[in-house]
Amino acid sequence: MAARQVVALLGLPGAGKTTVLRTVHLSLGWAVLSVGETLRAKAKEDPELASLLAAGTLAPEHAVAAVVREFAGTTHERGLMVDGFPRHKQQIDVADEAFGNWTAILLAVPLELAKRRLALRADGGPPRPGSDMSTNRSRPEDHPTVVERRIADAAAQLSVLETALRDRGRKLTVIDGSLAPTEILSQVVEHLHAM
Repeated sequence: MAARQVVALLGLPGAGKTTVLRTVHLSLGWAVLSVGETLRAKAKEDPELASLLAAGTLAPEHAVAAVVREFAGTTHERGLMVDGFPRHKQQIDVADEAFGNWTAILLAVPLELAKRRLALRADGGPPRPGSDMSTNRSRPEDHPTVVERRIADAAAQLSVLETALRDRGRKLTVIDGSLAPTEILSQVVEHLHAM
């Protein structure tokens, strides 16, 4: 039997990672983990974590690593997809330890588009065509006073992460996240089938 596939889904906040993640789960039967959703669920019982996340600050490394390691132990033959991890260069070692051989897909979107999508989500606006309504719910970290810094921080970290992944020989596939959702999903599924 072939080794299971593990894919990290990367991109700015608002790139559409959660929509892709849910579609991969529903259409391909992959096990999926949204690190952000898992941490937000944990934050309901942890006021300190809730405060950090609402401010748009990254969760403590130990909390993120614990979530990822637990998911890595999932027994699933079809594949594993992780949304939002690694978030920065320092998390590559944790991903290597947890998943062994893994690849990454980057949903690339312009900064302004990511900001517009987060503003729409914060307003509870209409869903993007083809997206699950639940992906459009407002999150505390989508507050307008937080978004500008959050996007800038994420863009800087993502740039360094991309370089580090390439320097380490990790396969990184870039998909234009500004395309229509159906086209993005088609390209992601095509990539997964080609692995």
